[in-house]
Amino acid sequence: MKKQILILLIILSIQSYSQDLNKDEIYFKKIQNYKGIDNDSLLFYSKKLQSSKDLCYKYKGKICEALSYYNENNLIKSEEIANSIIDNLKDNHEYCFKKLKIEAFNRLFWICKNRNEFNKAFEYLLKIESIVKTIPNNSEYFKMLDYVSKINMATIKSLLGHYEDAIQILKSTLQGYSNSVINDEISYYSKILNQTSAYNLIAESYLNSSKNFMSSKLDSASLYFKKAYEVAKKFTPLIKILKLCTI
Repeated sequence: MKKQILILLIILSIQSYSQDLNKDEIYFKKIQNYKGIDNDSLLFYSKKLQSSKDLCYKYKGKICEALSYYNENNLIKSEEIANSIIDNLKDNHEYCFKKLKIEAFNRLFWICKNRNEFNKAFEYLLKIESIVKTIPNNSEYFKMLDYVSKINMATIKSLLGHYEDAIQILKSTLQGYSNSVINDEISYYSKILNQTSAYNLIAESYLNSSKNFMSSKLDSASLYFKKAYEVAKKFTPLIKILKLCTI
């Protein structure tokens, strides 16, 4: 009899866990669907997900809440949440938590960039880079993240007036990224978005570093603006682009 009761308790426990996990997945899918589309719904389901018993899902809810406040230009609230995620997960080194800490540092990067705190923003990129180096470099996530990080570094270099540094970073990164193999649709559109951003930034760096209207750098700027345009023409689904822009 005791054995039967124990088996029943185990079955009920498994069922309860499965129901909780299923609910977490539903909330997370809702969050993904509302990113860049409906910020109120994004915030609502982000808070719902934070009730999860799974620590990874719980903090996914928190980082998405930080994104929601960032979208509302509530930078102070977004910053508080991002910093709390980093503090609370400092001793968690599993893959999920590494990704969450990267997302938190990324949110802090954008907050500082919007405040024109460029040196501080660059420091957050270095923190991201240090975590990225602990992720196997054969993963698509690593390749995408490394590329985005390099683009952001080049952006800060350009904003600080270090145009040649920005151009060199981007050209070097583009060379490796262009040859990368893409296995799914989201990665494909992410690659197009990143390449377009890189070409545009190279063009802007050439343009801003030109001394006069006779400068040969203007020709280089024109060339890279055209390259950005050619890549951008591959965009089709607007919804996918909106979601990628909210990462």
